[in-house]
Amino acid sequence: MKIFAPLLAKFLHEGNDDGISTSVNGSIFEKLPSPFDLHELRRLKGTEFNDGALYTIISRWKSEGWIEKKGKGMWIKKR
Repeated sequence: MKIFAPLLAKFLHEGNDDGISTSVNGSIFEKLPSPFDLHELRRLKGTEFNDGALYTIISRWKSEGWIEKKGKGMWIKKR
């Protein structure tokens, strides 16, 4: 992963003008309001996903610059 993750990320960004993935999580991101909380993400993602999985998604979006933390349990979309 350490070797190929940067290459994969570059490939995904080059193939998509806005940088938002066309994956399931990318389409969920598009449907979220801004600001949003964990409950809204769970409603769109599905109740079978635990908090850890949802926080992983949030962490990835944050590292990609798609969101920023607004307050406790709240995030705003930057895109």
